[in-house]
Amino acid sequence: MAAGVAILVDVDDSVSDDAVSALADRFARHIAPLDHAFFGRPEDAGGRDFDRNGVVLVVLTSRVSSLSPQLVGFFDRSDLVDPSDPGAPPWSNGADILFMTPPSATTTLDQVSGTIAHEYQHLINFVTKSIRLGSDPETLWLDEGLSSFAEDMAGYGQDAFENIELFLDAVPVTPLVSTVDSPELRGACHLLVRYLFEQSGGAAFEDPGGLDDRGGVAAVRRLVQSADVGQQLFTAAATGRSFSAWVSDLWVTMALDGTSFADVSCNPRFQLRDPAISSFTGFQRGIDLQSAIPGTNIRLSGPATDPYAAAVDLPFSGNGGEVRRFRALAPVTTLTFGTDAQNAGDYDLFFRVIPLR
Repeated sequence: MAAGVAILVDVDDSVSDDAVSALADRFARHIAPLDHAFFGRPEDAGGRDFDRNGVVLVVLTSRVSSLSPQLVGFFDRSDLVDPSDPGAPPWSNGADILFMTPPSATTTLDQVSGTIAHEYQHLINFVTKSIRLGSDPETLWLDEGLSSFAEDMAGYGQDAFENIELFLDAVPVTPLVSTVDSPELRGACHLLVRYLFEQSGGAAFEDPGGLDDRGGVAAVRRLVQSADVGQQLFTAAATGRSFSAWVSDLWVTMALDGTSFADVSCNPRFQLRDPAISSFTGFQRGIDLQSAIPGTNIRLSGPATDPYAAAVDLPFSGNGGEVRRFRALAPVTTLTFGTDAQNAGDYDLFFRVIPLR
């Protein structure tokens, strides 16, 4: 057991002492310090964890994969219910606990580590909002975006970057706001949190678990440490821009990041910062949307930009948008935007033209 964590191994599984020690060390010196800096600690108003023992339990059990072959780990919010409560589900452990697939030939130590960073954010978020602040749980889309961002910041972001790759191929049909989980949604919402972090000033990393906050850490932390959830967190008063402006600016950033178009301004508002390699994990932290991810088969080339055909209706998702290539064939070209009667309502619509040559 390292400071703040206890690793438990299912009696039906065999995990080497070296693997257990490595996970405990990574949690204590790297994962937990970063998650605590970005999101806060999973404590009540008195500074106590749920079961008052001062540690997070990480259970290694191959039973995780019996739920889904692709599942590496999970956090169950029902574990943060006192088992003695008459309304508690019978499976509640009444503890700060994460369940993980043991490291193996098919599930690497890095994959388990990244999943711990991801699921620990879920635990912190639920304790903060639902237990300490008594508010609603975070919306699915933002909760997953924050947890994918946690993988990225910890330097175990391969799965998160794969989700971004999938999103970039499905931009027109992927809204940022959804109650249905998907890899594409996670990729989109990861980019939103990443964009907020960078636009707010970012941070300098001092591996294994140190940070010099330049404003970005505090901005992300406010998302978790507020009783508000979802779009309520992205107000002009709280973040400097409305939610619709954040979405619009993110879409322009996706179109421009990593490109070198002539006649297009290098406005830092529409660029992501260059990624760097974590000295602790040896993996990339941060993202360039026009680059290959070292050590993986991921090759990003920005959002898919199908050409726009004249006189064609192009539906796009609410709380989302499209990136299209358009060739003007006449001195004056008219584009019309609207909504059908069934979906009529109040919308903020942003349209930006980026000249290419």
